[in-house]
Amino acid sequence: MERIARSKKARKPRNKADVKRDIAKRTIIKLIRDDLMPITAACKGAMIAPNTYYAWLEKDPKFAAKVEAARSECMRKLIDLAKKQRGGPMKLLAAMFREEFGERAKLEVETTEPIKIVFNVGSDRQSPPEAGGGMEASEAA
Repeated sequence: MERIARSKKARKPRNKADVKRDIAKRTIIKLIRDDLMPITAACKGAMIAPNTYYAWLEKDPKFAAKVEAARSECMRKLIDLAKKQRGGPMKLLAAMFREEFGERAKLEVETTEPIKIVFNVGSDRQSPPEAGGGMEASEAA
């Protein structure tokens, strides 16, 4: 009897670490694409550190391509949701895809007088120290 040659390459035995890594990679892609999770949440769901995820992106071009496709699909789904609903999906888009949907500020000023610019970012809104150089000590009650 003649044997039919297999077209697949012979696989080398896989160890547990390789199997766990592959499962984590597939989990991350699924969580991003199907569950619309941000990267940090997907990493947590796959039980890996974000640093590990970014190392995999650099070392594994196939994984990087799959992640990019998953992020594109995620963005498309969120855009579809944002068209139907107000608020939530747009905030999620702005958080997950800052470059494409985040807030931008543009300021053009023409003056010869000194100006004071105060940026309030996030929920910890504190006023900057006065122009005198330092913060004044508060009085004891």
